[in-house]
Parts: sequence; structure tokens; C-alpha cells
Amino acid sequence: MALTNDQVADLRKTLVALYGQSFADITPTEQTLELVEAMLEEMNKCNRRIQVLFQSLHCAVIGKGWLRRCVKALAEIVTREPHEFAGCHNTALWRYKNPIYISGMNL
Repeated sequence: MALTNDQVADLRKTLVALYGQSFADITPTEQTLELVEAMLEEMNKCNRRIQVLFQSLHCAVIGKGWLRRCVKALAEIVTREPHEFAGCHNTALWRYKNPIYISGMNL
């Protein structure tokens, strides 16, 4: 099913916000939509991992100075599974950048 003109415009606007002006000239396709959806799902998994991290840090009561109380627990959690927290938002953005761009190039 083809994207509507409004969906194309909104998806382009989203991509420009995420990746910059170089994405202003592409014409998003159904494939572009699917790639962006996959990227956002990956970013959502990252958000959940960060939420789990904070929930497991019982010392992380909101307020200035929480990291001082939690630095040991944080180190233990993050070193146990470093790949779970290693810039996963940026990783998702950059992993999908080229495929998304190519999908909208009208080749």
C-alpha cells in the first residue's frame, strides 16, 4: 500500500529532524516506513533497558546527587552487560541511516 502525500511529508520531516537536512530531498517509500519502524522499535528496546537499569538501582531516587549514591551499583550493572547500554540510541540511528536514505532515493 502506497504512502499518502501527508505520510510522505511527515516521514520526511521526521527523518530531517533525526538525520539532518540531507534527508530533505528523499521521497520516503513503504520500505522507508518499514525501516524507520524497525529503527524506532530498536530505540524503544534501548529505552526499556535504561528504564530497567533505573528500576534496579534502588538508590536512584530522583534528586540531585543520586549518581553518587548509585555509582557502585551502576558500575556493576553496566559492566555485567555493557552492550546493553553502549549508545544504543545512536547505534540504532546510524545502523539504519544508509538503508533509509537509499530507500527514498527513487532509483
